[in-house]
Amino acid sequence: MDETDKKVTDKYFIPIEDTEELSLPASYTEPSETLDSSELASFTLKPSRIRFLKPFLKMLALTLAILVGWELFQFVQDVAQWHWSLGYIAIGLLVILFIMFLLVILSYQRNQRELKTVYKFQDKARLLQEERTFGQSKAFIRDLVDLYEDKPQEQLLKKAIDSLPDYNNDSEVLDHLSQHFFSCLDKRALTVVSRYSQQTGLLVALSPLAIADMILSLWRMLKMVDEISQVYGLRPSLPGRLKLGRRLLGGMALAGASELATDAIADFSTSSAAGIVSSRMAQGIGVGLYVARMGIRTMALCRPVPFEKSTKPKIADLTPAITSFISNKL
Repeated sequence: MDETDKKVTDKYFIPIEDTEELSLPASYTEPSETLDSSELASFTLKPSRIRFLKPFLKMLALTLAILVGWELFQFVQDVAQWHWSLGYIAIGLLVILFIMFLLVILSYQRNQRELKTVYKFQDKARLLQEERTFGQSKAFIRDLVDLYEDKPQEQLLKKAIDSLPDYNNDSEVLDHLSQHFFSCLDKRALTVVSRYSQQTGLLVALSPLAIADMILSLWRMLKMVDEISQVYGLRPSLPGRLKLGRRLLGGMALAGASELATDAIADFSTSSAAGIVSSRMAQGIGVGLYVARMGIRTMALCRPVPFEKSTKPKIADLTPAITSFISNKL
């Protein structure tokens, strides 16, 4: 028997008869239906949460309040056993403490509300700047007057409103306020930024310790943020500082590429000039530029009407003054 006559016993091989017609397998085509954006959005997962956390915290706060109340009641009873007048004095002191606690809570909420109001102003102003509408700026001006009521900026705002033409659209109204009111505040705020950046840079250049540099820079920046916020009509407060600090650091961390490029050009021109002088002077100039950058960012956060690209302050405008001030003092 020949090899060709042997039957193939491979189980993975199926012999084909000579008389059988061959055909090509059907080609694979991708499905025409694709997922749209709404279906893709349904794939998002909600962040996992700790169950019963809020009820637990509420019950914990209630339990602590009951314990504190019981301890205060026992305290009043113990004092009253010595003399009845001491009991009334203790009750009076507790009432005063409770009233002071309520005043602190109300003050905290008011200070938080003031900074939130500025952020709402900025959102409304962006809408009015983009749309050529009429009449919607009247409510914006009323709220702006309420914000600056009984503040040093009130008279300046009144003059700007009195000189406002009645034929302007909402975008032109904001331009008028920026030119006749906010530009004056901007000049004052830039003076504050320039002064603190120069002073901080000089202090860092004169300080021999790195830890002292950090403390001095932080202290001067906090003072600068307070003064800038007051220029734009925000009262200095602890909750306001914390909220503004979070927004400030977040904005600095997420700065756009164009802003970073502009700052890099200013830093490069400064470093080339500082290469001739001592390293301490170069370090002082670098810190001064960083403080100036933080100050400009603070101005943008505290200004009720956002800066336009043409009017936004640039760090390059402050660089010559910072460099010359530090180099002349050393």
